[in-house]
Order: sequence, then C-alpha cells, then structure tokens
Amino acid sequence: MEDAYGIIDTIGDVDIIIGPIYGEPFKVVAKYASDNGIPIVNPLSKRKEIVETNSDVYKVSSSIKPELKAIAKYVNNNYPDSTNIFIIRNNWYWHEDEFAYLKQELNDVNNGANINFKNIIDIEYQKDSLNPMTADTMFFEKQNVVIGLTDNKVFSLELMRHLNELKDSVNIVSVFGLSSWQNYNIDNRFRMSLDLHLFGSEYLDYSTEESKWFVRKYRKLYNTEPFRSKYAFKGYDITYYFLSAMFRYGNDFGRCMKYHDVNTIETHMMFEENEYNNYENKYMQGLRYYRFKLQAIKEE
Repeated sequence: MEDAYGIIDTIGDVDIIIGPIYGEPFKVVAKYASDNGIPIVNPLSKRKEIVETNSDVYKVSSSIKPELKAIAKYVNNNYPDSTNIFIIRNNWYWHEDEFAYLKQELNDVNNGANINFKNIIDIEYQKDSLNPMTADTMFFEKQNVVIGLTDNKVFSLELMRHLNELKDSVNIVSVFGLSSWQNYNIDNRFRMSLDLHLFGSEYLDYSTEESKWFVRKYRKLYNTEPFRSKYAFKGYDITYYFLSAMFRYGNDFGRCMKYHDVNTIETHMMFEENEYNNYENKYMQGLRYYRFKLQAIKEE
C-alpha cells in the first residue's frame, strides 16, 4: 500500500495507467486516476468490483458471467432440447449467484421467453458425489452435458477424473469448464474422452505468424522464452491494444472501443461500457480439446 501511494507521488502528466496488478494497490491508484480523469487498465483481476467503483477503468480479465452466457448459448445452439444438463458445484453455496444466472441463460430461448425445455440437474458434489447421475435410467438413454461450475483447481481435477470413470455407464457427450481450467494439469486423456469445452478471452496458438514473430523477438531481446506464466504475451497484447487505441482515436478513446479491432496474440479484447462509465472485456472464444490440443471453435 505504501508503494502505491509512493507511485502516485511520482505520476506526472500521463495519458493512461496500466496496473498495478495487485488488488489493494490498484484501488489506491484507480482512485487517483479517476479523480484526475486518467484511464486505468486492470490486467489480471476477475473481480467484478473492479468496474463498480471508480470511473474510466478497463477490466481485461472477464468475470465468470460472460463465460456462462457463452456456454449457455453454445449448449442451446448445439444440443437438442432433450439433453440432460448437469451443473456440478462442490457445495450449494459455491457460485450460488452464478448458478442462478447460468440456469436462467440455459432456459432463455425463443427470443427471451423463459421456457424450460431442458432438464437441468444441480449436483452438490460434497454431499452427493456423482450419485445423482446414475439415479435415473433416462441418464443412460439420453445425451448428458456436464457443466463444472468451479474455479477451484483441486475440485476441478477430481471432478474430471470421476466423470471419466462414469463415462462408459452414463452417456456424457461433453463437459464444459471455466476458462481457469486451461491452467490446470488435467489429464489429456480425460480432456479428450469427455470432449472438454472452455470459453474465455485468452487463447494462444503458437502456429500463427504473429506468435512466431513475438517468440523470435522476445528471445533476441531477453535471451529467454516468453513464458505465459510470466505474462509475456499478455503484457504485450494489453500494451499494444491500448496504445494503438490512443493512436487511432486520441486520449478520449473509450467511446470508440467498440470499433477497435486489433490482432492480438493471446489476450483478445472487446470492451463494453457499464453504468459506472467503466469497461469490461466481454470477448469470448470457444475452445475445445481436439487431437490432444486446445483449439479454437470456428463459428459456422
């Protein structure tokens, strides 16, 4: 916190602030930026509170709800209404608000008419394990889709292992997880056999010319590899995205962000303004494990 106040004392005439990456220092600097009309970018936090306080804040990492909205849309468009949908949480109080939101989105069909065509089953894993999936014969006969509503690493790994054990007896056609699952060391056999799908704003394809160019430049400059865990690609993408926006539209670039489409490498961005005059990244890319690789789902 003292470092954050120290940073404020050294800020001069700046056009944009990127960071800090930690929560408490960011609050301090964001307050200063808001008071002085300076746009500020939060590169890492998923907490929705980031865009509910000071104005002119750009939140790069999406909250969970845009992911759930994208999952619900994909399920509604790609699986028949007879599909059973299991939403699995570790406890009933985990992601309670997000569960209600996801269920509403799954039922929100026919131009917003809230008609429940799908059979949605809520499972509390800590209480019932996966026993509800084997409790009714219809789960053996019809297609079953599983949505793992958790960003807890240990539970996610356990859930995928257990679902894989059930796959031969229960007709699980696809599993959907949260974007954080990209960073978990889930067994590739489980990813493939359960047809794991994810939705998020971050996806790195090392085969593209842009990725190859960045890796070459990074190696030449720093004599090391651009590790994702060190935010090498993310740092470049965010800086390039916002500086190019300022170059194109000037310091008042916020009103033009919906037109700002640039080719980033890993972190993809599409900002929407909220009622607090802040902006949250709502870009969602569908991802699927295919041939033991995470690949982007191409829109038809």
